Amino acid sequence: LSGEPAARSVPDETANPFFQRLSPSVGTDLVSLQARDHYVEATTANGRDLVLMRLGDAIEQLSGEREVPGMRVHRSWWVANAHAERLRRTNGRAFIVLSNGTEVPVSRGYLAAVRKQLEEAAG
Repeated sequence: LSGEPAARSVPDETANPFFQRLSPSVGTDLVSLQARDHYVEATTANGRDLVLMRLGDAIEQLSGEREVPGMRVHRSWWVANAHAERLRRTNGRAFIVLSNGTEVPVSRGYLAAVRKQLEEAAG
């Protein structure tokens, strides 16, 4: 996914119930979600916020009628397709590199789907 960055569509805060849980200061340009105990840490282009909910429930809200395209890449991580840049391997482990430089681990069980999504996005 090299070259020019893909255009990112930023959802309206009221369009998806998940965004109503976030502080307005972090915005809605969602980069990733990470499970943290009983919370989900939502990272956006503007910052981070903790939301008291399960990762699976957050993903379900983002996958509904007002979808935010993304993929689960690990049991504790979800990433927005618009911010997934490339796959990197180190010492036999796979990581997806996000637009903000974060490297998120990719579990073996999700690796084929992640590769397919990145290939489709590349062209």
